[in-house]
Amino acid sequence: MQEDILSRPMSKKSQADQVIDLFSGLRPLARALNHTSPSTVQGWRICGQIPSWRHDEILRAARKAKVKKADVLKALNGG
Repeated sequence: MQEDILSRPMSKKSQADQVIDLFSGLRPLARALNHTSPSTVQGWRICGQIPSWRHDEILRAARKAKVKKADVLKALNGG
């Protein structure tokens, strides 16, 4: 018997994808973090997690980019 695709639960976005979406994309987040290359942020997307030692940096970038702190905290904590 074949499983109905519609009956499967939708996969939840990763922590990294949630944060990246709040900043409207990979490059905008990298710019907000003053990274010259988006490769670090791309690495987070690939592994699905942002290292905890980067969280304060992301919160500072959110303040500059006018992204709601509550939304960022929620995403960082698994949303």
